[in-house]
Amino acid sequence: MHVFTATLIALSTVSNTIACAQEPFNLTLSGASPGGLLASVGKGVDHAVATAYPGSTITYQTSSGGLANIKLVSSGKVAMGIAIDGELKLAIEGKPPFASRIKNVRMLFRVYSPRHRFALTHVIVRADVAKEHRLESVGDIAKRKTPFRIAINRKGILDHYVSRHVLEESGVALAGIRDRGGQVIFASGEEMTRLMLDRRIDIAVMGIPPRHSRTERLRRGAGFTLLRIKRTVARRVAQATESRVCAIKKSEYPELKVDLVSVCGGAVVVANKSMPEVQAYAVTRALIQKFLHYKSAHRALRHMKPTVLVERSVVPLHPGAAQAFRDEGLIR
Repeated sequence: MHVFTATLIALSTVSNTIACAQEPFNLTLSGASPGGLLASVGKGVDHAVATAYPGSTITYQTSSGGLANIKLVSSGKVAMGIAIDGELKLAIEGKPPFASRIKNVRMLFRVYSPRHRFALTHVIVRADVAKEHRLESVGDIAKRKTPFRIAINRKGILDHYVSRHVLEESGVALAGIRDRGGQVIFASGEEMTRLMLDRRIDIAVMGIPPRHSRTERLRRGAGFTLLRIKRTVARRVAQATESRVCAIKKSEYPELKVDLVSVCGGAVVVANKSMPEVQAYAVTRALIQKFLHYKSAHRALRHMKPTVLVERSVVPLHPGAAQAFRDEGLIR
């Protein structure tokens, strides 16, 4: 679908081959909704590639998220896609929503690590609800037997599964919420924020960076508190979703008196294993050599170092990407 046009000289390595490319290339990168962090990631990838190879472009395509992107890449409908590590784990294990194991997807490079806490699970409760029902931990939701109105992300997005795991491992069954007269709503992070500001939900679970604009809006509009997740719960969720146990720091929220334990994930760019090595090499080398251009796309990326690109995921590295990392001295 996408063609890398190049004039080739008889060379024995991918690195020498790509050095002789004379024509630009154009590839599609499937991400998520427009305006979010992943859209900025797409912009950064395009900026790096266009700078390294003038005339080349990476076109960012919106989608419903990484689960859809993995299917698009696997079927050859897009050249590249952004996926969360936990989504890739579901894919290679053939677990729902995948009907069978996905075996033909390869990693090009990582766009952010779990330690950057870009997808950090927050269990947010409106301040008046927390006070009235004495909510301090996620487990308290189950203990109170109150018909709470709870929102988590939409199905088909890893944040949905992480949020669901956090609730259920804490004893909060979604079916039980409904049985007691409460509501379970599936909505985007932006929709959850509006619903809470309109006092149409009591609790929202979402994966966002610390001090996200949504929490700032909630503080001004309704007030909120963050519920504690047990460390044992966080460990089980992290293991099940290929995430890590992370902290929400009290210094990041005036609502907190102590640090909280939570779960955070990382994301990578993947391609089909059939992607020509020269393409995989070119895109990956561009990210390494023009990393400053990549991370200038969003303030959340500004402290990242190029070594993050090579942090492995659950799928193998594409051979072309591996060659680029070797040539740039990031792996042996």
